[in-house]
Amino acid sequence: MSRAAPLAQLGPAPARHLLDVAPPRLATDGTRTARRYGPVPAHRRATRPRALRELILVATLWVGYNLGRLLADGHVPTATANGHRVWDLERTLHLPDEASVQHWLSRSEPLIRAANGYYAYLHFPATAAFLVWLYLRRPGYYRWARNSLATLTGAALVVHLLFPLAPPRMLAGTGLVDTAARYGPSVYGPPSADDLTNQYAAMPSLHVGWALLVATGLIIATRTRWRWLWLLHPAITLTVVVATANHYWLDGVVAGAIVAVIPFLLPVPQRDTAARASWPGTAHTWLHRRGVPGMMSRRGRPGHRAPRHGDRPGHRPARRGGGSGRGRALRRIGIAVTGGVIILAGLLMLVLPGPGWLTIFAGLSLLGREFPWAKRLADRPRRGLVRLRDRWRESSARRRSRAR
Repeated sequence: MSRAAPLAQLGPAPARHLLDVAPPRLATDGTRTARRYGPVPAHRRATRPRALRELILVATLWVGYNLGRLLADGHVPTATANGHRVWDLERTLHLPDEASVQHWLSRSEPLIRAANGYYAYLHFPATAAFLVWLYLRRPGYYRWARNSLATLTGAALVVHLLFPLAPPRMLAGTGLVDTAARYGPSVYGPPSADDLTNQYAAMPSLHVGWALLVATGLIIATRTRWRWLWLLHPAITLTVVVATANHYWLDGVVAGAIVAVIPFLLPVPQRDTAARASWPGTAHTWLHRRGVPGMMSRRGRPGHRAPRHGDRPGHRPARRGGGSGRGRALRRIGIAVTGGVIILAGLLMLVLPGPGWLTIFAGLSLLGREFPWAKRLADRPRRGLVRLRDRWRESSARRRSRAR
């Protein structure tokens, strides 16, 4: 009997034969290992996007967000009044007093300095390291994480523009102090002289939102039993931003609410692993992911179960979760919201020289992944740049030929 014979035709096998079977090694291409053990998991099969394009896209989004925050500056009376409203609302909801958390942390000067450093220096580097790690090791999850961060940041920019909010350290009568200014290190200057940042954009807290997305992405993309410890990162971040009087409790709540909506807009990639099936009377072993007749998998996912009565030969049951139509619709909605927010930020930045058109182009490029009209609009300036490049090359070639 050939090696390709189905396991169902082999009859009952001794337990020692099954126990000797090692888990398959997953290949990243169409090699014999991949053909033998079935499809490669999605997070390893996915190709990486071009690094230069990703750097330009992420940098454009980051610059666009910061410039958009500057547009929300200059509303000091409104931001201060909103701060008092949020403070009174928290007291009405009987939320813990931010001052009590700050007083508890201020008992130790090294601890409060560590909290200031955590707020100032860990926010952006941790998120950048998270994206780089996903890009190199889990490219199938990288796109979801990048789009989720863009969606969260774009939604936060809209809230900053519509609801300017002064942080609690700027409110009088709260009993809070600016720990960064008193103990250091500080990343902000005096609000009246700080022209590079907008300190009146406290809600939502991107420190908390990004930390939640980092923890969520690492929990989804890894399988170690210790992965749940990543939830300590957003928990510590929330404590730090409140203790340093940079944010209210509700700032973190709003950020968490936005993060909770993102999976409905951008479906999380599913890990496509081999099934674990059981032979009657023996231990579990790794088997082919398409299932073996007469055997049931522990996990009831499509492609991991034995054929049932009424299944057509060669027919694969539909995936759970509403099918591909619903997932595509949610994906289009997520891309539409993200691209629209980016274009809105670009339109708002047209009052500034340069970055506005670049941000609009980035938003059209993102929308062009799902909407043909946006792709056509984005292709027009791209074709114009290509024509300018070709003309410059032709003129350079003519000058060199004349010089000869």
